[in-house]
Amino acid sequence: MLFLLVVVSAIVLIKTQTSKTQQETASVVKGSFLADFPTFPLFSGANIVSSQHSNQTASYQAYLTSSSSVSEIINWYQSELQKDGWNLVSGPDSKQSDDQNIILSKGNMTATVNVEHENNVSNISIYIIIK
Repeated sequence: MLFLLVVVSAIVLIKTQTSKTQQETASVVKGSFLADFPTFPLFSGANIVSSQHSNQTASYQAYLTSSSSVSEIINWYQSELQKDGWNLVSGPDSKQSDDQNIILSKGNMTATVNVEHENNVSNISIYIIIK
């Protein structure tokens, strides 16, 4: 009986530690960019759904929506980011009209901007990795 109690206590302790570790490695904010989100332009008229940061992968993510077209959004991000010193690594694919992405790099950062259009809404995902 004592053995069973020790095993159950150990499992509870491990689950508690895992939960604390997960909380410490991720921050999520709804409706705005996190305070420490890397400087990144916001497409005019886009609504920020949420943003998050993971210490584990040294990455930031933001999710936005817009009523603008995929090509308008992706072309704007490519132009604005290149004006700010970002280098285009790949994209966009001119054959796709409802799903586009670009990958850019600047210093120790790599950013992916993905835009998908469905149900009359363009969903914008921004993913930034810090090396």
